[in-house]
Amino acid sequence: MSRAPRRSCARKSRNVHSNGGSKADIAAQHSGGGLSDFGRRALLGSLTTAAGSFGGFAGRFIINAIIARHLTPVDFGQFTLAMVSAEFLGILGAFSFPQTLLQLDDDHEHVVGTVLWMSVGLAVALLVVALGVWPFVTDAYGPVVGGCFLAMAGSRLTVGIGDTLVAAQQRRYAYHSAALVQLVGVIAAALGALSIALVAPSPWALVVRDVGPQVIVTFALGAWLLRHEGRALFVFNRRAAREVWGLSKALFLNRALEIAYLRVDSLVVGTALGERELGFYQQARYLAGLPSALVAPISGVVGLRTMSALRDDPRRQGRVFVLTQFAITRLLILFAVGAAIGGDFATRVILGPGWEPTGRLLQLFAPWLVIMPVAQNYKVMLIAIRRFPPIFWATGVSAAMMAACALPLALWLGTDGLVLGNLAAVIAYLWIKVAAPPPHLAVGASTYVPTALAGAGAVGAGWAARVALGAALGGWWPAVVALAVGFTAFLALSWLLERGRLKVEVGYVRGFIRARRQPPESAEPPPTDAPGGQP
Repeated sequence: MSRAPRRSCARKSRNVHSNGGSKADIAAQHSGGGLSDFGRRALLGSLTTAAGSFGGFAGRFIINAIIARHLTPVDFGQFTLAMVSAEFLGILGAFSFPQTLLQLDDDHEHVVGTVLWMSVGLAVALLVVALGVWPFVTDAYGPVVGGCFLAMAGSRLTVGIGDTLVAAQQRRYAYHSAALVQLVGVIAAALGALSIALVAPSPWALVVRDVGPQVIVTFALGAWLLRHEGRALFVFNRRAAREVWGLSKALFLNRALEIAYLRVDSLVVGTALGERELGFYQQARYLAGLPSALVAPISGVVGLRTMSALRDDPRRQGRVFVLTQFAITRLLILFAVGAAIGGDFATRVILGPGWEPTGRLLQLFAPWLVIMPVAQNYKVMLIAIRRFPPIFWATGVSAAMMAACALPLALWLGTDGLVLGNLAAVIAYLWIKVAAPPPHLAVGASTYVPTALAGAGAVGAGWAARVALGAALGGWWPAVVALAVGFTAFLALSWLLERGRLKVEVGYVRGFIRARRQPPESAEPPPTDAPGGQP
């Protein structure tokens, strides 16, 4: 390949407003030697996003542990009621405008400014509705919950702007800058939340923890983009608006049902069992959701952007999906093994004394740690190929299951029953989506079965060690040893059951990272016998 065409493509890509390159550029990268550049860009974007996501995961984990030692379960329960009320209000605005930036083709002009104006308009409308609902929330749950609700509902203005600006960077494949700003936002907000928890312990510390990152992201990325884009950032394009609106309408029902599915259990616990029980339950949900939050930016951002760009290349689109499912499943089963064996011990170490019910719930949530992120990655894939009906069916069935069984289970088994209801709903959520992909995106059993067997064996080995040592060792030593046994067993069983596949996938990733510009015939790693008919 000559140097002149490469300079020409680079110059053309830089001249596109906030869109990451023209449609012709992307098409050129998907053919011939340029394809390996696209593959490396997607993979390195995944690694960059993963690094930022891991930093955010660590920051949230540590700050949550410190805050929990200064707040009470009632504080967490009040915060959760405010958050759930704000999110149910958000059903009215569940159009996911920023997400469309990762899906629309690159020939739409001024799409970032269009999405920005649409997000701001929607947020202002929701704020007006929130002001009308606020007195009713205050009457139902008290002034503390009412104040937190108003703050979280009002923050949707910055959330809409911030999500749009982050998506604009990701649309340009500038994953590193988006991840860095988000990480800084998490750390700064966490420090602010910690200050409130130390000086004036209250649910407001949790509001700052959750709302603060978006405020910081909005101002930081807004200033950067305003400096580089100028007035082009605020241009509204009617053609782009029609495309955004059409795609957002297709996502609206799913997002609305998803909010109902994910939040109805918390609303039932707070209403039927009280704020204290909700505090224990919310912390278990929060800790169980942290591993999912670790991988969500990789699949939901880089994965969506990459699979959307590869719509015309089914072979490589399928390869991307298989690889992400392979990696996500193995990483999260490791977390699930730890939660199942030592969730009670981890809760005692992380949150301190007084949170014992959360530890038991976290152990019950262990399968959810794996099933939910895997199901969410199926959703990302279906959105990328614009196959929406299976998403609606999966979310609708899960929401209906939770709506029907949440209150009876809460009254019968308490919060334990709601965990079991969640597991049943998420299994249905995954089951419907697994049957939905076209043949080139079908994932074979070899991607899931060996690691599931390794995880089950590891949990069995860990619990056997914990029971055997329970009488001989005092305190938490049996749990510590059991965790070590469980993790060792998982790694050993994984290597025994699928060392060949692990070598292939690691070699595939390493080849992309180390690759230099090569002729087309040698730029790609050799095909592998991935399941589902993948190369």
